[in-house]
Amino acid sequence: MICVTVATLAISCFFISTDAFAISTNSHLTQLPPRQECHSLAATSSSSSTAPSTDTETRSRIPTGESYSTLTLLEHIHLLTPNVHGDITGDRSGNVVDFFVNTMGFGLDPKSKESVNNESGVAFVNCGASQLHLNDDSNYCQQMEKLQNDATQQSDSESNLPLFEIGLRYDDLAPLKESLATAGKICSFQIIDEGGEGETVRVTDGYGRTFVARAKKNNDQNDAADGEEPTISSLCQQKVIGRSEKDIVSYGTQMVETYGTESGTLCGGMDYIEFFVAVRNDDDGTTMAKIAKFYEFFFDAIASVAFDGTSHVAIIAFGRVDEHGRAEQSLLFRGRPSDDDDPPKDGGVVHDGDIGTGHHIAMYVGANEDDYEVAAANFMDGGLLWVNALFEDRVLDVETAMQENQFRFKDIIDIETGDVLYVLEHEVRSVSHKLFPGKK
Repeated sequence: MICVTVATLAISCFFISTDAFAISTNSHLTQLPPRQECHSLAATSSSSSTAPSTDTETRSRIPTGESYSTLTLLEHIHLLTPNVHGDITGDRSGNVVDFFVNTMGFGLDPKSKESVNNESGVAFVNCGASQLHLNDDSNYCQQMEKLQNDATQQSDSESNLPLFEIGLRYDDLAPLKESLATAGKICSFQIIDEGGEGETVRVTDGYGRTFVARAKKNNDQNDAADGEEPTISSLCQQKVIGRSEKDIVSYGTQMVETYGTESGTLCGGMDYIEFFVAVRNDDDGTTMAKIAKFYEFFFDAIASVAFDGTSHVAIIAFGRVDEHGRAEQSLLFRGRPSDDDDPPKDGGVVHDGDIGTGHHIAMYVGANEDDYEVAAANFMDGGLLWVNALFEDRVLDVETAMQENQFRFKDIIDIETGDVLYVLEHEVRSVSHKLFPGKK
């Protein structure tokens, strides 16, 4: 079995090992029917790692083989962001879109033209192959705020702890540090010296969300040397508003002067998203092993569990996994021991059955429609397909999943018992989706 392990707490490099899960891979599944495999990593020859997919528009774009995870791209995280187009600090330093573009070094997606001009609606800010979706929908924000307030009143401080952090990659941290130094009240930041591993810049935005910035190294997994198999990120770059004459014609002089990028974005991509899962004090890694097993079972994904000396981490690999075992992107779940004998249900996440958790991740699966269809069938057979009442897509069967080129689920379960381990809305997409950044 192929698994990944984490090198250290401080470094976002993830390595293949021969370690096995704490849960036996032969254990009897009492709740779910046998799942189908997506394209099999073990059965695919490494010599065929650039085999084309069957989709016309992406045929030469998505490589496959034992060097690639069945999970192709961790593409965006959706974040509820009230007043995203306004000033959240009161000192004129608090425009959120300006913060992400001109301080953090993202690029403004062309799809954001209307929302920025109207100062209302979702703003998309891009870095490399990935995005942040900053949603200011008042109904959505108010419903989640009420759920959070109710949960806080009914429990201890556990619900006030951060739910996740986002790992970002930069060529050089110096420009970022310069920008942060003059950013004002909209954020706080801390520079951490990691010795031989360089620096980490931890940024907390005006909503309490943490972004962890690191400079890429010379042997960064997101770079492919001549003759090497390509990374997914190198094939999938999000479009951003630039500073050319064409951009001025398309988006207007003011938008280009305010948000246009000269030559690409300062932030080069999203390396990982890490979620914190409330577990029992005596948990020995079993919960993280069950989470890793969930992704292996439903997606045939490369997944493993590591212990960094402090806590157990489930590591789910995305994109290319190089010869040294480093994953291009990772979805992480870190166990956070609870002070209570019985930790909060569902991993300590406040959620609603109709509208989820407020935040969600979007991911692309496989190299073609066949891989995606297998994943959709696995989730339908498992009874996990789910509809977010605040979004237009309504997918509860494979046929509709194929029509929409996406489906949603929110419950990460113990495949032995069906118990919910953690709640995280996933928007799972086919590479045939109209918004896939790898399309020609």
